[in-house]
Amino acid sequence: MKKNLLLALFIMAVCSANAQFRIGVTAGGNVSKITMEDGLGNNNGLYKSRIGFQGGVVAEYMFSDVFGLQTRLLYTQNGSNMNKERLIEVLRITNDEEIPEGMTMGGRTVYNQIQLPLYAKVKYPITDELSIYGLFGGFAGYIFDGKAKMEAKLNGVTQSYTWDLFDVQIFDGESTAINPYYTKRWNAGLAVELGFELSDKIFMGVGYKRILTEMSAYSIAGYRLKTHLDDFSLSAGYFF
Repeated sequence: MKKNLLLALFIMAVCSANAQFRIGVTAGGNVSKITMEDGLGNNNGLYKSRIGFQGGVVAEYMFSDVFGLQTRLLYTQNGSNMNKERLIEVLRITNDEEIPEGMTMGGRTVYNQIQLPLYAKVKYPITDELSIYGLFGGFAGYIFDGKAKMEAKLNGVTQSYTWDLFDVQIFDGESTAINPYYTKRWNAGLAVELGFELSDKIFMGVGYKRILTEMSAYSIAGYRLKTHLDDFSLSAGYFF
């Protein structure tokens, strides 16, 4: 019993001696895309990629030279632009009417959210000054602001409508209807990142996040839309 206790204390002492806590800042850009499917799993094809950005603070605790934990508190803007051709096609089907010749349409959905990822970090030194690392974990997110916007242009005249993603009903200029973009504020998903560190201070990484929880709150007569988001990012940062 005493031997086991001494061994445990020795391991803790070694880990504490090698442990390193540090904080830093990070910022970068992202390319994200919404996937929206109907109840049968068919992708409606309304969305395409959109460029956004992210930034925040980093906290890291390394138990040894090669393994540790890292968390971040990030402001992230992401979402999707709308596929113009597919948007017109969907409106023709749903409204059962012809779209005027020469009309162009577009739109976008934008999320402004706070994300809190938690990673397990594996680090491998290449030289005394250069190391590569991998981050593997998940994240929780809260969308504090979200908007969907649609625009139609005909003969030089532009009409646009903007909806809050958290309103149950929306007004499309003519009538009130259930908001098909109705969105849940909380989400969670998978997060990974691969990158390098220079002089244990500067780091740069390529990341991927996927929201796994159901984002859509839209439901009518048992019919639900399934909405998820994929986000690829390139970011850099600095440890103090």
